Amino acid sequence: SKEEVLRALELDPLSPFSHWRLGCRYYLTRQYDRAIKQYQNALELDPSYGAAHFSLSVTYSQSGMAGEAIRMLEALKRHPSAGLSCVMGWLGTVNARVGRIGETQKILEELRKRTRNAYVPPSSSACLHLGLGEIDRCFEWLERAVDERDAWIIHLHIDPVYDPLCSHPRYAALLGRMNFPDK
Repeated sequence: SKEEVLRALELDPLSPFSHWRLGCRYYLTRQYDRAIKQYQNALELDPSYGAAHFSLSVTYSQSGMAGEAIRMLEALKRHPSAGLSCVMGWLGTVNARVGRIGETQKILEELRKRTRNAYVPPSSSACLHLGLGEIDRCFEWLERAVDERDAWIIHLHIDPVYDPLCSHPRYAALLGRMNFPDK
C-alpha cells in the first residue's frame, strides 16, 4: 500500500527502491508529476537503477513527453540490466504514438527476430500494436501474455497504458481470465 511505502521511505529515505515503488503507486493512480519526481529521486540516489529509468520513460510517454521517453529508451537499450525486449517494445509503442511508423515497424521486426534466441514477453508486442492502433492484434498478444503468465501484465487492470482498451468486451474477458474485476 501507499502507506507502507511512505513508512519505508520514512525509515530509509535513501532507498532508491522505495522511491521507485512510490513512483509506481503514483503512476498507477495517474499522478504522473508525482511519479516522475519519485523516479527522479530514485535515480539521484542510484543513477544506474534500470527499473527507475524504464518507469520514468513510460511515465514521460503517458504524460505527453514522448521526446523525453524516446531519448531515455534509446539510452536504456544499452543499459546492461535493462530487459531489452521490454525496452524495445515500449520504444516501438512511443514511436507509433508519435507517428514514426517506419521506426515502429523496424522495432517490431527486431522483436520478431529476437524470439528465435530469447524470450520476448508477449506484452511487449501487445503494447506496440496498441500504439499502432491495431486493437485486435493487441488483444491477440495480451491473450498470449495471459496464457504464458507474462509478469508484465500484472497490472493490466489498472495500468494507464491499457486505458484505451477498457471499453472493449475482450478486455473484460481478459480481466476475468486473470481473476481481476473489470473496471
